[in-house]
Amino acid sequence: MLRTTLFLCAGAALLVGCPPSGSGGGDDDDTEPQLPQPAALAEPSDGECPDLSSPGVEVFSSGGTDRKVVTAFPEGETEGLPIIFFFHGLTTPDQNPAEQMANALDLQELAEDLPAIIVIPEAPATVMPLVGEVSIWGILGDPTADLTLYDDLRACVVNELGGDIRRVTSAGFSGGALWTAQMLMSRADTLAAAVSFSGGVEFELPIDGSPFLTYQTPAEKVPTLLVAGGETDEWPQGFGLIDFVSTTDTLQGGLRVDGHFLARCDHDAGHTITNQAWGFGQDWAMAHEYGIESPFATDGIGDQESWCEVVE
Repeated sequence: MLRTTLFLCAGAALLVGCPPSGSGGGDDDDTEPQLPQPAALAEPSDGECPDLSSPGVEVFSSGGTDRKVVTAFPEGETEGLPIIFFFHGLTTPDQNPAEQMANALDLQELAEDLPAIIVIPEAPATVMPLVGEVSIWGILGDPTADLTLYDDLRACVVNELGGDIRRVTSAGFSGGALWTAQMLMSRADTLAAAVSFSGGVEFELPIDGSPFLTYQTPAEKVPTLLVAGGETDEWPQGFGLIDFVSTTDTLQGGLRVDGHFLARCDHDAGHTITNQAWGFGQDWAMAHEYGIESPFATDGIGDQESWCEVVE
């Protein structure tokens, strides 16, 4: 079983081709319906992309601040590959969370096996009341800086590596999964799919501004895989300020009402990612294209039915 150690404290309308002016749109009209289009790429906020010529660790300026990112991809074979953003959970800056997560996932080998372009950005260092300095995504306050980082990296990976703009997935664990919920609420018009391992929305902490991450309807519908780990899926362990089953339930409820295609998976291993969950998450990320019906909606979830279900 894969056990990560990074915790939290861790649509647009369907566009259709129109016949040319004066055309009757009869049998001779070969205009093809156009696919729904994701949001346009942003210009890099500080004018330059990280050096993506080789997989590895890079530091670049985003929104006026130096940010670290780890990328992995099959060298020389990136054109048209899907793009998977994986957001780490909460840890401390001295742990080098992006690199630590990349090592835990055997990132380069994974990118070559899928194949895909995998991007692991690093959350900024933030002083958190009662905890101290941590690396945490913008889920306790203004998310703008981390959304800008995502916009920068999305544009750079598509423009510099030829990644497929129509096959972008946001995935994360714990605090990174909570951030994936923010991505759904703020960047749904860029996402083909989302994967949440122990995430959700609407949690409370004994600090100013609580509750945090209030659910808001995404701009577009995104096929989303929701995974939770049972009664011990909580933070902190043994104390349970955040119950990730409850927060996942809340996100599921909001997305269900808003008409998203969802699969819900529950294991009993606690606050971790099991091998089975990790494998299904990879399948989910690789299967989807922006604005296209999920293949799991028509073909079912197969062997995952023993512990997962499609949310009706």
